[in-house]
Amino acid sequence: VSGTPPMYEIVLSAATYTLTGAAGEDNNVTGDLDTKPWNWLYITGAGEAVTRINANHLDRVFDHWGPEWLILTDLTIQNGQVATGMNGGGGIRSTNGADLWLIRTTVDSNTVNGLNGSQDIGGGIHNTASTLNLESSTISNNRAVAGGGLSLGNTNLWMDQTVVSGNVAAGSSGG
Repeated sequence: VSGTPPMYEIVLSAATYTLTGAAGEDNNVTGDLDTKPWNWLYITGAGEAVTRINANHLDRVFDHWGPEWLILTDLTIQNGQVATGMNGGGGIRSTNGADLWLIRTTVDSNTVNGLNGSQDIGGGIHNTASTLNLESSTISNNRAVAGGGLSLGNTNLWMDQTVVSGNVAAGSSGG
């Protein structure tokens, strides 16, 4: 299709992929996995129980900047942790008109630390000015001040056969 951005596909085998390095930079040098605009990215694993991306409590797992698509299939996003004031999304932060698709994907045990109910949000996923599609997925055991599992702002949300449970919001807005 004319004008369609390139699509990149990454296929992960059954393993735990642990992130390393310092948090807080946005050029894919250390810490989280930064996706940049103008490319569609499709990451698929061998199954939620056997393919895991583990942030090791160093940073969030994915920082997805739109306006293009990030599609995560058959894997687990776990142990992301964001410090106070880092604009949420312990597991995944998706912004700027990005489309985020999770298909048979688990977002589990991610945390946003802090006390600010307007910034320390979305322990599992923080999604703003974007579209979030959850299909046959699980958002569980995540923590934040607000929106323990999900924090949605100006978001189009579509969910099918998805479980959101066991998430904790220390301040408000529930799981």
